[in-house]
Amino acid sequence: MKINNAINSFFETKEQYVAFISAWKSFIAEGKHKKYPLTSCGQEYDKVSDLECVHHLIYAALRGKDISKNFTPNNRTQSYYGKFEAFNSAKESVYYASKNDRSFNNIKNVFGDTVTQDMLVRLYEELKSIKLS
Repeated sequence: MKINNAINSFFETKEQYVAFISAWKSFIAEGKHKKYPLTSCGQEYDKVSDLECVHHLIYAALRGKDISKNFTPNNRTQSYYGKFEAFNSAKESVYYASKNDRSFNNIKNVFGDTVTQDMLVRLYEELKSIKLS
């Protein structure tokens, strides 16, 4: 399951595409994807990194890669988002980021200015037709 002609659909120039890839690689190389401690109410917890499923979805989708390779079905029988809860939740996160500045800033933490809200609007329209089974 992939978006056909994704690179040409979402990026106007090769330089924009290269900047997108570079933003991802820089985020990883700087170790920003690693877990960090979170303190709440005087207790310290391990927190997952700022890298979330939505970032993996955007990275794969905008590169025209097979999205289904990034997501596996969950074992729960009852889930609001269905068998592919992570994919469906990430897809909804793309929608929220396209409409909400706070959610969009979460995307910008990884991709910087290489992804716009307009791109996310168009990406969500493509993702609506993809059903993992």
